[in-house]
Amino acid sequence: MENNITSEILESIGKIHEESNNCKLTDTLFTRLDPELTLLSGYLGTTKTQSLLAALVFSLGYNGNTVTLDDLVMHLDCNPVRILTYRNDLNALRLSGIFASGTGDSFAINETIM
Repeated sequence: MENNITSEILESIGKIHEESNNCKLTDTLFTRLDPELTLLSGYLGTTKTQSLLAALVFSLGYNGNTVTLDDLVMHLDCNPVRILTYRNDLNALRLSGIFASGTGDSFAINETIM
């Protein structure tokens, strides 16, 4: 993983943020965002699902705040149970160091990653 985030990575995160707003977290989102998720997955060394979640935590927490499951549900406009199916991916991002260490349902990007 590179130490410096590139403008291409930032543009991909921006597109992921915009396209995922009110998307209901449908499978078509992953198809539409495949190029951006592939690029981000290569940068982070994560799955495409984990890359989506990391991008959202990065963009929603841009001001230094943590991002909660409720924040993700509101942004995606999806059923809260749907987001819970991604709990293993969220935990993997925390364990890998991409998310700052912490507990519970609050997440923040590790500043050394992006």
